[in-house]
Amino acid sequence: MIRHFTFAAFLSLAPVLAFADNCDTGQLTGFDGVYCFSKVFMGEDKRLNDNYAELRSHLNADQRNILKTAQLNWIEKRDTSCMPEPHTVNVDCALSITQERADFLKARTTECISVGCASRKLSEY
Repeated sequence: MIRHFTFAAFLSLAPVLAFADNCDTGQLTGFDGVYCFSKVFMGEDKRLNDNYAELRSHLNADQRNILKTAQLNWIEKRDTSCMPEPHTVNVDCALSITQERADFLKARTTECISVGCASRKLSEY
């Protein structure tokens, strides 16, 4: 019974998995576009979280607190900027602001490694 369920679950995912590589066609509308945007956004969100963790690993306790406060402020700014009304998200805004933050965190990591971490810059959001 479990084998049949697993096989059936795999088969039900086959169209989604096949579609996953077609997100860059530029011809997407409706639910296909939503699926592809979700895939891209989740990738950028993961990159942001990875960059945050990497930067955090180079900081002392005080700097980690500064970064955490800035990150919480950034989340509030993102939500305010990209949610024009409750339960509605401007997806272009969310993607853009997430990419910018991921790039910012990566730049701070590079800076920490090359010349040292500037606490002043960690507080930016």
